[in-house]
Amino acid sequence: MMYLAYLLVGLMIVLVVAYAVVQLRYRRGRQVEFRIGRGSGTGRVLGISGFKLRVRSLHSGTEHTVALTHVRRR
Repeated sequence: MMYLAYLLVGLMIVLVVAYAVVQLRYRRGRQVEFRIGRGSGTGRVLGISGFKLRVRSLHSGTEHTVALTHVRRR
């Protein structure tokens, strides 16, 4: 039973550290490359919501919500 408790505490620590890294890597105003459907583009980070980013495209000026798996720092 204690093993399960330690496992849950360890998982919580990993999630908190991962979230902190995301907050530091993708600050507001930072330029990123992103993929949407078949297309891709570059844009600036407007904000972070959980593990998704709000990005404004540099090309068209439109706002997109993009999962972190589809974003790369420039």
